[in-house]
Amino acid sequence: MDLLAAMRKSIYSPEFYRDLLARPLSFSFKYFYSLALALSLVFTVWFSLSAIPFLQTLMRTLEPAILASYPDELVVTIQGGKASVNVAEPYPVPLPDELRALVGRANESLPENLFVINTKEPFTLEGFRGYDTAILLTEEAFVIRDKDGIRVQELSQVPNVKIDKSSVVSVVGYLAPLLRWLIPVVVFAIFIGLLAFMSAKLVYLLFGALLVWVVGKIRHVKFGYAKAYQIGMHAITLSVLVGALSFLGFPKIPYLFTILFVVMAWLNLAPERAPKGGVA
Repeated sequence: MDLLAAMRKSIYSPEFYRDLLARPLSFSFKYFYSLALALSLVFTVWFSLSAIPFLQTLMRTLEPAILASYPDELVVTIQGGKASVNVAEPYPVPLPDELRALVGRANESLPENLFVINTKEPFTLEGFRGYDTAILLTEEAFVIRDKDGIRVQELSQVPNVKIDKSSVVSVVGYLAPLLRWLIPVVVFAIFIGLLAFMSAKLVYLLFGALLVWVVGKIRHVKFGYAKAYQIGMHAITLSVLVGALSFLGFPKIPYLFTILFVVMAWLNLAPERAPKGGVA
């Protein structure tokens, strides 16, 4: 069956739903995943239109920004779980302007510094905030600011290492060729994420099938839980399409998904009417 025709009938066609009672479960799984794949492809293209230009700019900017931001004179040594440096402290390294311009479009609260080194003083929350930095290196830990607050990574879990400009150049040179895979990996991840999001609706239908079964009871259409689950894979169509609008920035309305689902079940589940009149 053509997907668009199946979608139209799944939104409203009591006759289609009556025929569905005799259809195997595989018929509805095929429909549901055809719908899921189609929507996942459409929104993957939609998100990629904005993600790909950003990633292309990031790939051009990241390598030179990292190399330019690491000071030529700085040597960081981590030995036995303790850090030391060869420069006066506290030692700030500002966030590169190139990264600030790029990332700042999505995040207006960027710190002044990329990282600050202070192995002479113990960590305090007030001190960390005063440095206005993304990362603070103390004698015994990395302190990292993220969206959830502050995360501490103890250096006792870090192997002995010496970090200078030449080692940074070496690591960046090793990783740079891998960036060519960044765009296809991100696009594939978007597609898989959307498909997983759609597949999660099958879990919702474990509950939704009960609603369909109740509607069937009220409408005097007889079927069991398994058939209610199958019907739900079609009745959910309008809810999924309306819910997908939230990806485009439309506001979410509480319980609208379930309300539309129940309304579709109610409109489409109707007993076949007996013909009027009788045999003469």
